[in-house]
Amino acid sequence: MTIEESLYEKYSKIAHVSADELYFDKNIAFDFIEQCTELGIAIIGVEFFYIKKIELFLLCPQTG
Repeated sequence: MTIEESLYEKYSKIAHVSADELYFDKNIAFDFIEQCTELGIAIIGVEFFYIKKIELFLLCPQTG
């Protein structure tokens, strides 16, 4: 198992998973980013969402 697969397995248990993507609570996201940084894994991008029940709403930087 690769480091990436190990991280995915670990965090998929505590994150919302949709289409093999992980959606984190902000505190978990900071832990994930810190762990990736320590392991030398590049984070290409981060998007912020508001999760309400089963819907995801992208928070656009232009509109807040």
